Amino acid sequence: MIATRSMAVFALLVYHSSCGPCSEAEAEQSFSTFLQQDGFKGSRCPLRRHLDIYARLACAGSSRRNQTGLVIGGNTGTDCVGFARLLSGDPRKSFETWTRDVTKHTRRKFPKSICDSTSLREYPLGPPRDEARVLCVEPLPSNVETLLKASMSPPWNGSLGIYQAAVSDAVAPNQSVTIIVHSLRSEHFGVETAHIDLQKRGPGLIRYPNKKKVLLGVQVTSTTVDEIIAQNMNGAPPYLLSVDTEGFDALVLRGAARTLASGQVGYVEFEYHRLQPWFRMRLRDTIAELDAFGYDCYWAQPRLVRITGCFPWHKFEAMTQTHMWSNVVCARRKDPCWAKALELACEAPS
Repeated sequence: MIATRSMAVFALLVYHSSCGPCSEAEAEQSFSTFLQQDGFKGSRCPLRRHLDIYARLACAGSSRRNQTGLVIGGNTGTDCVGFARLLSGDPRKSFETWTRDVTKHTRRKFPKSICDSTSLREYPLGPPRDEARVLCVEPLPSNVETLLKASMSPPWNGSLGIYQAAVSDAVAPNQSVTIIVHSLRSEHFGVETAHIDLQKRGPGLIRYPNKKKVLLGVQVTSTTVDEIIAQNMNGAPPYLLSVDTEGFDALVLRGAARTLASGQVGYVEFEYHRLQPWFRMRLRDTIAELDAFGYDCYWAQPRLVRITGCFPWHKFEAMTQTHMWSNVVCARRKDPCWAKALELACEAPS
């Protein structure tokens, strides 16, 4: 058994070592595959086939000092509990269980998502690991309150942490920012249509001249991924990093520079958007920054499409709209398990 596992890991290392920048023709093929799979729309609601592949690989159960995940932008907690299921291998950690526990603490039904058909698809079960932990970070008070209550009961207690904060690339001077919710009625569990107040008004009701609507400003802690890990995870980088911050993802990743440089994070996923800072930032710059840290990134379409070193940016940036809601997944090149899982997910499903 030991010899078999060693051979499997060696095979993964050999497989990965052949991965490098592709030819111009291969880059053109990547762009063609991206368009054939409905472009941006093809990765809006990822099927997460790469996670299924990862869970099946022999190295997924190999001994690691670190079996933790960090989710920035927890919202209803579905990604948080999904990664808790993957890392722990605990079948009790399911969306059905989470939905039941959440609805105990809110008067509303579990919020529907545009991606319900895929977002509520169970994450795969990895090998059983009792020490697996996931920290779920969410800024909005209504979401945090419900997530905290739901996480107190088994099987979540002790393995799912909830932390309230707004995350970006730097800590605000007064260590807090005001988050504006679009209307008083929308400040309830599951809302994610909020943004950081760039005009730096204080918390409370915000009335706009000549407009009927009243907005709500909520003050929350401002921090970075690096600071969260230093203060809440004993300085130990997570094995998984998921970012979904409705337009702030590129800045969140910049605030994770120390974490990504550690060589401990095997997998990263983030959302690409036209909202907030993403609108004035280029995806190619974020991909280049992750490349410098040793990550290969892919469009999270049904069949993953490689971006790093294999995507014709001149064609992509010539498209009429280049900032559309979509998802990107990345693997650290020196992590043989995640690197191969994403490479295999580039192949057409059998």
